[in-house]
Amino acid sequence: MFKNGHPACTARRRATAASIAAGVLLATVAGGLRTPPAVAAPATPAPKTSSGALGVDQAMAEAKRTRKPVEATAAGTSTSTVTARPDGTVELTQSATPTRTRVDGQWKNLDPTLVRQADGSITAKVTTNQVRLSPGGTGPLAELTSGDRSLSVSTPMALPAPVLSGPTATYPDVLPDVDLTVRVTSEGAFSHVFVVNNRTAATNPKLAALDLITTTKGVTLAADAAGNITGRDRTGTTVLTAPAPTMWDSSAATTPAGRGAFSTTVAPGRTAQTTRIGVHVSAGKLRLTPDPKLLTAATTRFPVYIDPTFTWTPVGPTMSGWATISYQHQSTNFWKNTPDLIGRMQVGNAGSQRSNTLINFPVPYGTLAGAEIYDAIFKITNTRSWSCTAKTVNIYAPSPTLSSSNATWNYWEGASKGSVIASRSFAYGYSGCDAAAVSFDITSQIRADVTNKKATRTLWMVAANEATDTQSWKEFLETSPTLTIRYNHKPNTPSSLKTAPTTSCTAATPTVVGDTAVTLYAPVSDPNKGTLGVSFKVWKASDTTQTAIASSDPNLLTYSSGSTAVLVVGRDVLRKAAGVTDASNGVPTTFAWKVQATDFRTPSNWSVTCTFTFDATRAAPPTVTPPTSSEIGQPAAFQITPPATGTLPTSYAYQLNAAPPVTVPANADGTASLTVTPTRFTNTLAVTSVTADGRNFGDTTPVIFNSARPTIPAADGDLTGDGNADLLAVGSANNLKPGLWLAENNGSGGVNPSISNIGARGNGFGGTYSPTEFDGAQIVSGRFFGTGFQDVLAYYPATGMATIIAGNGDGSELVPDNTETQCNLISDLLLDQYNQAPIQLVNAGDSRHTAVTSRTWSGPAVTPPSVGTSLTTRSSTRACRAVFSGRPRPTR
Repeated sequence: MFKNGHPACTARRRATAASIAAGVLLATVAGGLRTPPAVAAPATPAPKTSSGALGVDQAMAEAKRTRKPVEATAAGTSTSTVTARPDGTVELTQSATPTRTRVDGQWKNLDPTLVRQADGSITAKVTTNQVRLSPGGTGPLAELTSGDRSLSVSTPMALPAPVLSGPTATYPDVLPDVDLTVRVTSEGAFSHVFVVNNRTAATNPKLAALDLITTTKGVTLAADAAGNITGRDRTGTTVLTAPAPTMWDSSAATTPAGRGAFSTTVAPGRTAQTTRIGVHVSAGKLRLTPDPKLLTAATTRFPVYIDPTFTWTPVGPTMSGWATISYQHQSTNFWKNTPDLIGRMQVGNAGSQRSNTLINFPVPYGTLAGAEIYDAIFKITNTRSWSCTAKTVNIYAPSPTLSSSNATWNYWEGASKGSVIASRSFAYGYSGCDAAAVSFDITSQIRADVTNKKATRTLWMVAANEATDTQSWKEFLETSPTLTIRYNHKPNTPSSLKTAPTTSCTAATPTVVGDTAVTLYAPVSDPNKGTLGVSFKVWKASDTTQTAIASSDPNLLTYSSGSTAVLVVGRDVLRKAAGVTDASNGVPTTFAWKVQATDFRTPSNWSVTCTFTFDATRAAPPTVTPPTSSEIGQPAAFQITPPATGTLPTSYAYQLNAAPPVTVPANADGTASLTVTPTRFTNTLAVTSVTADGRNFGDTTPVIFNSARPTIPAADGDLTGDGNADLLAVGSANNLKPGLWLAENNGSGGVNPSISNIGARGNGFGGTYSPTEFDGAQIVSGRFFGTGFQDVLAYYPATGMATIIAGNGDGSELVPDNTETQCNLISDLLLDQYNQAPIQLVNAGDSRHTAVTSRTWSGPAVTPPSVGTSLTTRSSTRACRAVFSGRPRPTR
């Protein structure tokens, strides 16, 4: 699995004043879409941003350099931002509702303001889901689109041209003295309100039953017994919701004014008469039946509003959402909605309205696993209170998770709240105590959720003594809730340690090296990315005090996360420690070494201790010079130069890709040449110095080189080069050990019983170089690097991340060690235009029959390309090019 969840490669309803003497409200929701006035939150230092998209590693380096917070713009989503801090920590801030969306590859703040387009249609400026309104006439009143799903709603009457005001379109006199008002939200939801202005208008027989025509694509509408409307996709998942409709008049309390005393288009006043209206859903029709008793009662006050609010529910890893549930409307589903008069979240008791608010936040436990979580702060802006007398609000962490199907008082009344996890006493948003943000420390709960791998945390806000304290009522800005988690991973323990000449790190009998310098290699990485300091330590294995004969200062030896740190232990250093003098070759001496990385806040664990034995009597490794280029299947010549010091080799033994060794004689000056034929993209040629007429084997020089792949494409799924599609399976399931297992097609409709783990070196990003890095992945093969070979794409639906690893063409182990063979895809590359991640990837081939095009995207902040296009992403060090001959298509 990936260790880092952030790889590099609404305006709602505006309250409408209504006449007390001439008002009846008929509506299908107790709360709809509102446009609140702006409320300023407390100012905080803004992180530095860059014109180019920054990955977490780049942001960490920039924050360290500038000593200022820097946003990792490439790692954000519509509901989250990632900020690197100068102290080495990372802040993940998640909002309960989307605040932005990508438009032409750039983040744009959401803005539901309605505008007329050139074709006459009416759309919102920027919303997460598309919504289009009627310009007038007989077409659909509203068309909602989310991915491949859509809903259109038409009225039974022709519409006049509307008057636009912010997110509101008003169609006047659609019936005599009946207006129609439509409002949209930042998420592409909409509500429509039939405003019946007087008693005469209420007698219009067309209001006895309002038949709305519905047209859906990929959505099936239904209504439950309470009148809540849901739309489910073909898998049965709820993707669209509308709370049960209600109807109320404008009977109003006389005091106190300003706290729900008066009914509005959004919700009833505290003393308004309320009742439900009938809902019936059938094929292509939604019938709303107002209660005729309330329409005709002598005590009824006018006008009348009918208002279903349709809200899209994201599919995929997005876990955000909220609901203000109402004691007075216990069976009404308030998913992403509220009974509040002006669309605010609510807690407490106002006498006529008693509410709780539940808010979801994703818990990226994959990202936070193993991290030190310093704090997790839930913040929300209190916009109105009953008075300036502080009242307590408790935060609970229930076991159930809020969803689009359970956002009712009835459901949560029967759920256990558990114990209080945070509590604050406050009052803001009244004369003398201005609106202000309130913070709750829920660090312990988030730590527990990470440990328990709970993907979504529902926070339950409840006013203390809410049942009896009628002054406990508070409103909160519905776009304000955030959860900020500040954390840091200590760097990964360095592993896969290597040397040149090649040695076996932990062999019982240490590998012997000849009279030469020894170069130590240690891959270092940090789940948070950034720059790491590296400490090498080398000592004589017999020295129990581990006094270093060679070491490095982590403040001076620094590398980017994902790089390989290098320390050269000089020949003179080793000779001196081994007792070599002009008169003596000393004695073979065993040395030990280990390495540690630090992010300058927390050091990693020390690596395992490796050993090797230095013997000055043996020949040192040769120098091997590869050709400037090579091609798979074509001979390639290599030149060999003897070691600069020590005994002169008489021959050299070499192996290509672990094949049986071959010997080539050396010339009188110790030079030689050899020719091999590369069999794969990434090849390893090992050349060993040999002395004493072939009896004394010295040190070995390994040369890893890439050979050009063939231009003729391999067959789909053919990873072994025989023209037949092979079988790939992810391990840690179905009795397979961790890794990526390849079963070769035997050409007779089956597979060979001998399988190989081509994922033994990990995915190139997780930092552990372990086959367990493929756990939880979906695997797709295809020509992603644009060559003739089949490559591998590993996608992790739990996090939305992916990586591409180049195939070798012969079924050998994948080598995800550098940007020539491995490329990380930032999660945004796989999001659709509505910022929703796929739940599955498949290789669609050339399903659109467009073949290969020449369009190229650069940088991480791009929309996924069409089939057969070229995709360029940026890693922390250099560009990595991937060509999707068959683009992995997001499947919903």
